This record gives sequence, structure tokens and C-alpha cells, in this order.
Amino acid sequence: MPTSLLQVQVSPSNDERELRAMRARRLVRTVAWSGAALTLCVLVLAAAMRLQAAGLGCEPWPTCYGAGIVRVVEPPAWTRLAHRVAAMLVALCAVTVAVLCFSARGGPRLPKIRPLVVVGGVAALAGLGRFSGPTAPSAIALANLLLGLTVTLAFASLATSPQPGRRLSTADRFTAVALAATVVLGGVASTYRLAAGCTGLLGCTADAPTAAALGWIVGSHRIVGVAAVLWTCAWAAASYRRGAARGWVLVLIASCLAAAAFGFVQAAGIAALPAALMHHALGGVALVAAVACTVRKDPPRWAAAVEQRQRTRTHRGRSLP
Repeated sequence: MPTSLLQVQVSPSNDERELRAMRARRLVRTVAWSGAALTLCVLVLAAAMRLQAAGLGCEPWPTCYGAGIVRVVEPPAWTRLAHRVAAMLVALCAVTVAVLCFSARGGPRLPKIRPLVVVGGVAALAGLGRFSGPTAPSAIALANLLLGLTVTLAFASLATSPQPGRRLSTADRFTAVALAATVVLGGVASTYRLAAGCTGLLGCTADAPTAAALGWIVGSHRIVGVAAVLWTCAWAAASYRRGAARGWVLVLIASCLAAAAFGFVQAAGIAALPAALMHHALGGVALVAAVACTVRKDPPRWAAAVEQRQRTRTHRGRSLP
């Protein structure tokens, strides 16, 4: 009997366990947001080094872009240093998130698969880092880009809803497919040095051999991108009616429209390097905001009132003889 009483007194109560789990989830959100932001910085810095080395903005523009440039342009030293520091901080965030989610204090309500995706993606990026660089093959650069986006989305998913068991609707899945197709086509166009070298709206008018052979990728990226922007904006407005955070909805719509605008500026050959970097960065922000919009709480009052009136009208119409 005394032993059982001692065990009852020493064992933590349910309120204490819930408080510990709440603190762990809050810490996971903070670290995951930091990891998502740092991963986006790594991707933008890597794109800057790759595009600068490829001669983005060279003369005569745009025919010189990716067309056998003799002298490789070395990116500034601060770009390499910032890229390495941000990459190390991303690895630290990945390890921290994994430890929190798998520790006993985190409780059973913390996810287990997403931290593994983060850690595995960071490890794969570290392995590819030995073969990466401004003059790395296009396949290596594309793998880096796709892995970086995967890590970013996993971080964002942990930050917006650090709980397992979320289910996506059909519209959510279609939005994910549309954005993924846009990003993959854009990644291929960027890593194979096609995007800024193709000044035509639906294809390439540059004289570069690679651009002439793979110009259809750029045209597909632009057509799919415009359709994805229109669909995503409509989906964001519908998500707000279903309870998505207004701030994330506004960020998603603004980033999609701004990314499309910078894409057209880049296609026109105006301020090629800044437009390309802003296009990359805003695309990553749009992906993170789309993940955040899948988390829905209570819908706004006006949306609930409109839905209630529609249900009332439908019920009255059915009750009439």
C-alpha cells in the first residue's frame, strides 16, 4: 500500500503530461518554421550561384546563356559562406525536430514520419553536396532542388500542424499535383539552363542548342504555371471559407501572382538574374503557404452564415409539395 501511494505521488498527472506535450509541440513549430525558412534560403542561394556561373545576364543576351560559355563566372564569396552556414543550420533544425518528435516528452501525438523525411532529405542533400557546385551536372542540380523542396514542405507541414492524422480533400490533392507539376517543370528549365534563355512565350527563340531541343519544357512550365496560379488562387479563397487562416491565404495568393509576374519579366529578358531569383523564392513561399492553408479551423462567421442560408433554402425546397 505505501508503495502504491508513493507511485501515485511521483507519477505525473495527466495535466502535466498534456502541458509537456503542448510545450513540445510549440517547440517543434518554432524549430520547423526556422528550418523551412533556412531551407528556402539555401535553395535561393544555390540558385544564385548556379545562375551566376551559367552567365545569367551575359552579353549578347539571351543567346549567350547556356551556349558554351568559355569563362565561368565565380559567385561572390559571401554567397558561398551564407549557403554553407544556412545548410548547417538546416541540419541542426532537422536533428532537433527528430529528437523532439521521438523523445518521451513529446508524447504520442507528435508525428514520426515527417521528421524522418526531414532527416533523410537533409542527409541526402549533404551527400549530394560533394558533387554539387556552380558547374555541377544538371541532373545533380535538379536532384538538389527537388530534395530541398521536399525538406521545405516537410518542415512547413510540421510547423503548421505538428499532429498526425490529417486528411486532404480532392481539391487539396489536385492543388498539390498542380503546384508540383509547375515546380518540377520549372526546376528542369532552371537546372538545364533553359528558363532565362527562352524569350518566347510558349517556346525558345534562343540559338542555344540545348534550348532549341528542350524548349517544350519551358512552354509547358509557363502554360501549367498560369493554370496552376489561377486554380490555386480560387482554391485559396475556398479554403478561407472552410476555415484556413486569412494571413496564409493572402500570402498564398500574393506569392502566386508575384511569382507569375516575375516569370513574365524573366521571359521578357528584363533584369534576368534578380527576376529569376525572385521567381524561385516566391515559388517556394507559395508552396509553404499552400501547406499552411490545408490546416483549417472554424470557418469565418460570414461563411458559416452563407452556408446556413443555403442549407435552409435547400431544406425549404425539398419540403415544398
